Amino acid sequence: PKNPKGKDKKGKPLGKSNRSFEYDNVTDLYVKFLLEEMIPLAESKGVKISKDPARRAIAGSLRGLICQKLVPTAEGDSRVPANEILVADATVRSLILEGQNEKIQGLLESNADSATFSFNKDLYRLWKAGKINKADALKFSPNPQQLEMNMKGIFIKT
Repeated sequence: PKNPKGKDKKGKPLGKSNRSFEYDNVTDLYVKFLLEEMIPLAESKGVKISKDPARRAIAGSLRGLICQKLVPTAEGDSRVPANEILVADATVRSLILEGQNEKIQGLLESNADSATFSFNKDLYRLWKAGKINKADALKFSPNPQQLEMNMKGIFIKT
């Protein structure tokens, strides 16, 4: 429960930075405490914290993204999934908090982590394995020029 006198158990006045025990659940007072005291304290120590609650919520809860396109097979009788997978690691969360969304695509393209890859990387893999034809790979690519360069053996690190 809240300490109405603003004193600790020994009767000493509480300092501005030692009041977290006053709140025993997430209430408006606790949120106010975080916004008015803890976030400015962290920022004063050089920690960058987004003021946008939506960005904080997404960065704090996102574990990853999976996107899929169904591409016709080389034989043309069925479809095969082409995937784009982004694992939300500390770097991705930081980019989201800082509002640098445009850098996430570059991270997808350049990431050596096998769990994270772009549509172009997967389309290239499917084309190289002979599962899809070149025309369909380029048609479904978000960046056909880059994919065509990859197909020629040219890989540019971003």
